[in-house]
Amino acid sequence: MFGPARPSVLTIVVDPVTFLTAVRPCENLAGRPSGTQDDLIMSPQKSLSKAEWKIMRILWDLRKAMAREVYAVAGEQYYWKPATVKTILKRLVDKGYASATPVGNGFVYRPVQGALATLRSAADALLAHAVEGATGPLLAHMVETTSLDERDLEALQALIDAKKQSLRKGAETKSIKKPNRRTRG
Repeated sequence: MFGPARPSVLTIVVDPVTFLTAVRPCENLAGRPSGTQDDLIMSPQKSLSKAEWKIMRILWDLRKAMAREVYAVAGEQYYWKPATVKTILKRLVDKGYASATPVGNGFVYRPVQGALATLRSAADALLAHAVEGATGPLLAHMVETTSLDERDLEALQALIDAKKQSLRKGAETKSIKKPNRRTRG
């Protein structure tokens, strides 16, 4: 009546980015190392909206989550309806910030990169658009408006000291290599 039974064949196509995120954990929101190798994954190029940042924070906190878990957290924190969260999750997948793996009748979402790598990409984009002479004041503003602990301040001071030393070495090299000013007559 229905013809001969055909064997079921399941073909799974795995994209390398999805595979890498499925087999490695992401770092926490504070950016503390947790064994991630974010340099293996290319940085997404499209910027995130405020709503997308909020959903990414949820994904980084949960590390991986069924869509209904993300709906619940976003609904509790921001009073968003599941349809709104679903739209944002789709945009995050389309932009390359999150991966979606079908499981049963839903999806498991994971961040493609850790929080620190994503924040670095956003900071790089911001600095790329800074006008000449604004980088120092911009960085100073970021330090002033961010809560930093003693360890963070020590790391920043070490970077500043290294940058100063590098500038001094550059100035010394320029003064040693004086151009030949002989003219031919």
